[in-house]
Amino acid sequence: MRRILPRLFITLACAATLFSGGSAAQKPLSKPRIGVLMPSNVWQEEGFRDELRALGYVDGKNIAIEWRQAESVAELEGSRAVIAELIRTKLDLIVAAGTPAARAAMDASDKVPVVFAPVGDPISSGLADSLAKPGRNGTGISVVSTELYPKRLEILHGVLMSYGPSMREVGRDAAQYVDKILKGASPAELPIEQISKYYLVIDLRVAKQTGISVPQDLLLRADKVIR
Repeated sequence: MRRILPRLFITLACAATLFSGGSAAQKPLSKPRIGVLMPSNVWQEEGFRDELRALGYVDGKNIAIEWRQAESVAELEGSRAVIAELIRTKLDLIVAAGTPAARAAMDASDKVPVVFAPVGDPISSGLADSLAKPGRNGTGISVVSTELYPKRLEILHGVLMSYGPSMREVGRDAAQYVDKILKGASPAELPIEQISKYYLVIDLRVAKQTGISVPQDLLLRADKVIR
């Protein structure tokens, strides 16, 4: 009888735990919620979505994404209003495109992790202590546009062209940061990535319409020529 009673007690206790739903292991895991403040750039958005799917995240299934796309992301005050609204939705992470949006997000909260994608110089703008160790609640991708100006002037001969980073790749890189942070990485410890690859795109259709002849050597240097 002494052996039966302890076994009976253990069995009843386990059954009570299972039926009461009191086991922490059986509680459903909540979907992480992220807010995205990004300009209307189809390439950047597609890159971000594609990479999230490749990493196993499906919006509405195992992750919830609050999208905000507005021209106001280029202005600090406009960004503050959008970020404040996103913060009220109890987010786990914010993705902010552009320095004003990143500043607004990090000013709004020092607790919610921020992935900036991209920003200019994160150190001079006060977003990070250093590239190797940001030290705050934000990290992400940096592109120093001023370094591109001489190159842009060099190849700007009255034709529609662009010279800069691939926004699709920027979107993919942002998704990689989201994945790392959601898996426990601290943004304060994640190094900021500096974009090193730039692309030259030339639109010959506009050149033809305006009667401009594009030098052959410039066409050979282009990563993509739109004919």
